[in-house]
Amino acid sequence: MEIAIQDNLIHQLKAEIQNRKNMLLENYQMLNKNQTENSLLYDVYNEYKSYYDYIIKMNEDKKNMLENLNKYLDEIIIENQLTEEQIYANKLQQQQIIRQLNKVKDELNTIVGKVE
Repeated sequence: MEIAIQDNLIHQLKAEIQNRKNMLLENYQMLNKNQTENSLLYDVYNEYKSYYDYIIKMNEDKKNMLENLNKYLDEIIIENQLTEEQIYANKLQQQQIIRQLNKVKDELNTIVGKVE
């Protein structure tokens, strides 16, 4: 029962984090449009821009790392003489990496799409 409560709490926290990310991106969009009309918003806009650039860079780095890891696992399978069990374990790891990579790509597309 306690595990279910913890899982629910984790799910709620993830949802709250996503809501706050969305809010920050929406604020960034609004500031991007309004900064030219109000010089006081320029500094606030730059702070949001810095955060936005940081999130993009972090996700791009994560994407590159996952792609490199996936290539590395491919090379291990091709170049080394592995047992069937090792090949199966590598394939499972690759599937997990590909799922995570797709999540990162989706998040990047969402972030970039919201701002453009």
